[in-house]
Amino acid sequence: MRTALLAVAVCLALPAFGQDLLSVRDLGFQRKPFNPGDSGVIQRVELRDNDAGNRDDVYLTKLTVENLGTATPDEIAQVEVRIETERGTFVLAQADSFPITAILLPLPAEQRSVPDDSRALLMIWVQVGDRLTDGHTIQPQVHIWYSERGEGGEAQVQDGAPETLIMEGSFLARALPGPQGGVLNPGDAFPIMEFQVEDTPDINFLDLEIIELTLDAPNGLVYELYNNASRLELTPGRTLRVPEGYFAAVDEGVGTLYISVRVPPEFSARAPVTVAPSLSFVVREGDFTKRFQVSDPTPDTVVIAGAEELSVQVPQGGQVLTRPPAQLQYSRLTITDQDRNATALRLDSLALVAKGTVASQIVGIEITDSQGNLLAYQDRLGEIPLIDPSGRPLSVSDDSSRTLVSTLTLQGPFPVGASLLLEHRVKLAEIHPYQVTTTYFAGIQAVTPARAIFFGQPEFELKPREQGVEVWTTGETIASLVLSLRYSPTQSVSVVALTPTGGWRIKDQAVDPQAGL
Repeated sequence: MRTALLAVAVCLALPAFGQDLLSVRDLGFQRKPFNPGDSGVIQRVELRDNDAGNRDDVYLTKLTVENLGTATPDEIAQVEVRIETERGTFVLAQADSFPITAILLPLPAEQRSVPDDSRALLMIWVQVGDRLTDGHTIQPQVHIWYSERGEGGEAQVQDGAPETLIMEGSFLARALPGPQGGVLNPGDAFPIMEFQVEDTPDINFLDLEIIELTLDAPNGLVYELYNNASRLELTPGRTLRVPEGYFAAVDEGVGTLYISVRVPPEFSARAPVTVAPSLSFVVREGDFTKRFQVSDPTPDTVVIAGAEELSVQVPQGGQVLTRPPAQLQYSRLTITDQDRNATALRLDSLALVAKGTVASQIVGIEITDSQGNLLAYQDRLGEIPLIDPSGRPLSVSDDSSRTLVSTLTLQGPFPVGASLLLEHRVKLAEIHPYQVTTTYFAGIQAVTPARAIFFGQPEFELKPREQGVEVWTTGETIASLVLSLRYSPTQSVSVVALTPTGGWRIKDQAVDPQAGL
């Protein structure tokens, strides 16, 4: 702590007999703001014996001290008036608050005197309470009576540098904008939140410590608080108390703390998990405590996958082809890595699984990249091993994309209305080959095109029968059919139900004889 001696001082010598036996001067002593519970000297007054014609000491006989500032008695816990001479330091008076009136005659003479032709310091010391009002001030005014060789005098001096009280701003905490949020994968461990604790200028020499923490964050992940020296593990929803204190900031300094998260390799979730922690914590400075709340402004997302995006495009999806081509460039599968780790993706295999009715007609599958490099070939559906043309494992560089193009060789009869729809299952891993990063994912990610390709357009026809009417179609691979029958009601016709024949079944039907529907 540093103190400043101001050049401005206010001193009023009262007219009295022998008033220049003792000079009284406020030294303009200025302290930093007082926080709850702080204590220290707030005023220094110089007392100097001026005469050279005698060898008598100056004896203090009475004093009063009042506060001209705005602090209330409840904000003051203790006041002491002290004198420092060549003989030592002595307490002249003490009280629970201002004002003070003290008769000094009962004290030993050597404890209340200014030695002949010397200098003494009169000091006002205070301790403030635990409940303060921001901006209130303490400004003592001292009035002393004294005697020397039978002559007496008095003087009054006012503190020229009032002290300020601070409650809410005694120390602060705030969340920082970094680190930048992103995607986390199994095995990843990164800082996800930063915040600062600041001790504002004050009279004490105390550091700031955290004594209680409660974290609000998703379960199943491992969280740690770090102050650049030691770590504390935090469990979401559970209050951690640290009676011995966890260092946050030095006296009148700013400390930056970090919350990191580690995603266990076995962590699982059906959907991406948003991680934006909120931390409630209590800071202690001496005996004074204050609670703060900070929240992560840049969320991270935990994705249980290696690739952050898996998309497939089928250029002819939704179209009806009248004649199957010998070769069909079926799909473009794009695999994207976009996360916070520095680990590339290893692509082990691609499996194409039939979800439509076309399967046996596929007699060749060629996999290339977007530059036309051949990566794999197989003569049937199923799992297809992938390899780079160089013979090394096929990979997607960190934070980049790779597109795989599937070209099909088709052969054989196609039923009218046959559908070609292939699910793409990629077996991949995000594991650094030399364990430089902790990321660890190995599994299968799948995506299915939004639309199938159809071969041939089925036709429909109504044929009358003795007991009703039949619906005929040229389609050979129809899974479901939705239709409305309209007719003109007559006395001899009454439709009460629709009955399926063969392998058909009716899931829903609605018959309205009056409307003919």
